[in-house]
Amino acid sequence: MGRQDKGHKGIVWFMLAALSVMAVILAVPGFSNKGLAGLALEELSAGRPSAQPAQIQSSPAAKTAVSSPVSTITAFFEDDMVALHSRSGAGDVTTVTALEDGQQATIRWDKDTGVPAFLTGPVTPPAAAGLPEATYAFLDENSDIYQISRPAEELVLQRMERDGLGMTHLRMAQVYKGVPVFGSELSFHYTADGKISAINGYYLPGIDLSVEPEVGKAAAVETAQAKLGQGAVLSDREPPELVILPQEGTSVALTWKVTLVSEDPPLRMVYFIDAHSGELAAAYNALQDVVNRQTYTANYGTSIPGTLMMNEGSAWTGDSVVNAAYYNTGRTYDYYYNTFGRDSINGSGMDIKSTVHYRSGYNNAFWNGSQITFGDGDGYVFSPLGNALDVVAHEMTHGVTQYTAGLVYSYQSGALNESYSDVMGAMVDRDDWLMGEDVYSPQTPGDALRSLSDPSRFGQPAHMNSYVNTSSDNGGVHANSGIPN
Repeated sequence: MGRQDKGHKGIVWFMLAALSVMAVILAVPGFSNKGLAGLALEELSAGRPSAQPAQIQSSPAAKTAVSSPVSTITAFFEDDMVALHSRSGAGDVTTVTALEDGQQATIRWDKDTGVPAFLTGPVTPPAAAGLPEATYAFLDENSDIYQISRPAEELVLQRMERDGLGMTHLRMAQVYKGVPVFGSELSFHYTADGKISAINGYYLPGIDLSVEPEVGKAAAVETAQAKLGQGAVLSDREPPELVILPQEGTSVALTWKVTLVSEDPPLRMVYFIDAHSGELAAAYNALQDVVNRQTYTANYGTSIPGTLMMNEGSAWTGDSVVNAAYYNTGRTYDYYYNTFGRDSINGSGMDIKSTVHYRSGYNNAFWNGSQITFGDGDGYVFSPLGNALDVVAHEMTHGVTQYTAGLVYSYQSGALNESYSDVMGAMVDRDDWLMGEDVYSPQTPGDALRSLSDPSRFGQPAHMNSYVNTSSDNGGVHANSGIPN
């Protein structure tokens, strides 16, 4: 029996808005992406999650946060677990506040920084030539609220997009003396008539630090490679860069952000090397699990993309897994295009690359920042993952998230990342509210990885009062995705 489509029309419109305003939804009470805006290697599964809270572990060198949890993210090797500060948003206070020109806005204040984490209007900004200029003028006029003294110098416009609802969305990234502040972005959402509907994000005021590194780029790369070991190479898409890393409270560190990739095991590790001391400041795994289509085979090896088997317009092959992955990426592309007018993963016609037959008996699928990869499973935990439409849509949505909200794949932002992928997987594959039911535990009929309609059925929490506080699974990204689901 097919599922009862609980408010399908409303859900589709919600997801349409979410694709353009994904960051706005971070205002869900208790969920936050403050300070985290990169992306991880996102995997479909970390094993079925336990709903029991786990003890937070911290590395001996890691500081303990005063006002929000500092947890560790496993950097593949247990002895390389390093704290990446996670801001929960819990304890933020909401008030109705008068702005400088007498208008009122509802503001949720960040308890760590004392600046707005979320502002809702509508608010009419000062008259200006365009929306970026209006944004800077609004911040300048309300500098006592946002504590931004020179908006045009401290915030750089990253993206401006108009959605199908007529709203325009601006993303602005914080810089300090020309150095980007990692994860510090504000998103401004304008109605069709030019009013500010909402502002959300994270901004760190009062930074005071030298931006002259005492440790060079080469030394930082060497330190990172020593952590990951042989086989790790620099990502050719993400060269090392100097960034300011927010830490606990309002403290910061000047760091080199170094991204290393490995094929076996598949990893996309992001290291932050202190540019003054040379020590490892933080790390996380940025690999994310599950038109021009290109479907490859890895021939049970680890080199990807591998051998090209099908491209757009090709005839079907004799390999049913290749055919299924090709077909399912096309179904997902069609859904995004026909529903949201979105042209591929990046919105601009990006090639959709997928690889099947990755390793032998590999029980997972992942998005690595540029393509999707599927294992064949071992026949017990999974059958070939590229055969499942919802799994393919899940992985492609990780790519969409990368090019829109940019949610770091850890802790609460990672759980939101997983949730968006599950929801869109269910929107593309409409026969039920289960995730991975066609390929998970093939010898157990009716089994699935997760249930969107009843998260507790497969061990996920359904509400924030059951939030799983753990350092495993990148901070419980698969466990806690059931809460927004």
